[in-house]
Order: sequence, then structure tokens, then C-alpha cells
Amino acid sequence: DKVELALHRSFGNFCHLLTHASGGWANDKDDPMFKNPRMDHAELIAWTLANQKQTHKPGEHFAYSNFGYCVLGRVIEVVSGMPFDTFLRRRIFEPSGMNSSWFQVPGPQAKRLTTNYAAVAGVLAPI
Repeated sequence: DKVELALHRSFGNFCHLLTHASGGWANDKDDPMFKNPRMDHAELIAWTLANQKQTHKPGEHFAYSNFGYCVLGRVIEVVSGMPFDTFLRRRIFEPSGMNSSWFQVPGPQAKRLTTNYAAVAGVLAPI
């Protein structure tokens, strides 16, 4: 179908996207996910394909890619006909009894989150 054909031409295949080997757009200063924060995912994907070349051919190089997972989420939306968060809730969280799982945590539930820490100059600091 059209989705698979578009993926094949630009990103290799689903396996390349899932394993961060789609050929480009690493999680660095050039990550498309942070260049155009006001675009929705469909707009961002179209803009990236038109304006930002891949750095490698699909399958040749590993590079953690936020953008690759953005593309996968968009494929789920197109194929399922549902927004990604709705798909997760209906097809994964609810059937699994995961009543406290969300794609984005609702504001009132944020108080339940823990503080994350990272090593900064050898010392753990909240992030």
C-alpha cells in the first residue's frame, strides 16, 4: 500500500525504523523533532523529507532516532485511522488492564510521577 511504499523509499522498512537504522536523523542537534515544534507529525515528516537529507542509506548505520519513532507513530495513525494516543489506549492499555498508563500523563496525574536524576559532573542531580 501507499504507506509501505513511502516507507520503503525513504526509511527502508519497519525493522529499520524499529532498530534505529533508518539511515538518518539521529538524536542530536539536527534532530528534526526539535527543529519545528509547532508542526504536527504529518507536517514534520513532510518537511523533513523535503528539507533534510538522510545521513546514511537505510540499514547501514545505527543512530538513535526520535524522528524514526515519530514516523512509526504516524504510520499507526494512518493505518488505524486513530490518533496515536487513542490507538495506544484502545488497543494496548485498556485490553491489558493498564488503567494508569497514558501516552501523555494528564495534568492531575503528574503529581504521581517520580523525580528523574542524571549524573552531572559525577553527582546525581534532578532533571
